[in-house]
Amino acid sequence: DIECDLSKLRQEREELASYPFNITDEARFCINRRIREEQEAREFQVIEEHMNKKMAEKINKYREMILNRSRVANEKMEKRIARLCEQRSKGNSSQRSLM
Repeated sequence: DIECDLSKLRQEREELASYPFNITDEARFCINRRIREEQEAREFQVIEEHMNKKMAEKINKYREMILNRSRVANEKMEKRIARLCEQRSKGNSSQRSLM
């Protein structure tokens, strides 16, 4: 877990800072760099999670739009079929009345 690693690095930095001898600049630089890298990794993970959430929302939105279009198209087709059936039944009844 990134948060756990980050807290371990911070703890390591605090422990090293409390030692009675001076930490070399190079060691301090390495520790700070590792902390920065862990923070950047965490930030990237948060951004990635946010992007994935936004992408999922867009996909769901488009899926809903497609379903709505299909539903509307089906309703129109059903109405058209009903009208044609009605016209045909009227046509058949008018032909029977002529006979």
